[in-house]
Amino acid sequence: MNTRTLARKAIKEQITLTAYKMFRENGYEKTTVEAISGALGMSARNYFRYFPAKEDVLLEPTHEFRSRFLTVFAKRLDTEEIWEAMKNSIAECALHFTSQQEEEMQAFIRRTPALFSRQLEIFESLVSEATDYYVQHHAETLSRNTVNAVIRSGFACLQAVQGDSTEIAPGEAFITLMAEMKPVFLAMSR
Repeated sequence: MNTRTLARKAIKEQITLTAYKMFRENGYEKTTVEAISGALGMSARNYFRYFPAKEDVLLEPTHEFRSRFLTVFAKRLDTEEIWEAMKNSIAECALHFTSQQEEEMQAFIRRTPALFSRQLEIFESLVSEATDYYVQHHAETLSRNTVNAVIRSGFACLQAVQGDSTEIAPGEAFITLMAEMKPVFLAMSR
């Protein structure tokens, strides 16, 4: 990474931390881009050089996950059947990249209707794109509806283990749940 890229990344992280702190203290709806940028000593115009909208300051990791997942999923489909590709792509992209702060931000997003609905839109786009990719490149094997159901099942398993407070590590719990779900899903889809 060059110096400019590192500086841009550092500024984006500072904007994100400041915005998140202000959202928690003042509420998402009451916190403006002008207030966030003012707290950082920059103009609102400068803020928009880093984030296209107020919500994107917290949703950028979701956009990055979407992009990373679609790339990994497409690559895995070259050598793995869809269930395994789904399981392994989620495990690779989602389960090893969460810090305590990211988990707190996700909880905040889920509690904030405007942010949560936008995040759901991003995930719907991901599911649609992953389904389209599979159908275009592997059309002879499964119907569009089955592919879409497999992808949604994988994300449902991920969501189930993310909120679980058991002693089992999320990665291990996810792999176990996917293994338990596969025969159930396959029996239902026949």
